[in-house]
Amino acid sequence: MTFPSGAVQGHFDGAGASESRSQLGENWPEDWSFEKNRSYGLTVRLGAGIPTGFGLSVYALAGLRRLDATLSADYVGCFSSELCTATEEFTSGTFSYDEGFTGWTTGGGLEKKLWNAAIRGELRYTDYRSAGRVVPYDDLGIKVPIDLEADGIGLLVSLLWYF
Repeated sequence: MTFPSGAVQGHFDGAGASESRSQLGENWPEDWSFEKNRSYGLTVRLGAGIPTGFGLSVYALAGLRRLDATLSADYVGCFSSELCTATEEFTSGTFSYDEGFTGWTTGGGLEKKLWNAAIRGELRYTDYRSAGRVVPYDDLGIKVPIDLEADGIGLLVSLLWYF
């Protein structure tokens, strides 16, 4: 189990026919973030102890992983059926929701034994697949679909002590 920190952040300028996205139903400008909260899983190593010519053991790994994350967005938009022409006519808002992803992990590693200790390096790729939802603006009759795809590459270096 890991408790990752940090977030991916971005800005979407919006899309639409009007300048400054001033029509109801256009994609409004927004700042968004995607933050990992918790990750856990089970991984199986295959081929541990297969020696190579340099005193290294090599192995492959496969597993299942779960990622819990939060998507947040701050937006500014025109919530009127009339064109918004003045800055004060625009409304700002925010939404945030938690999303869970389950995916497959594949990768490999090398291990070098040094007396009772060993140093191990692993490279992993996890495809968490995709998730999606629709954010409703019920008072306006607008529904905004959001699709997320997540994957990750991890590098793990560890020092082991054998008893």
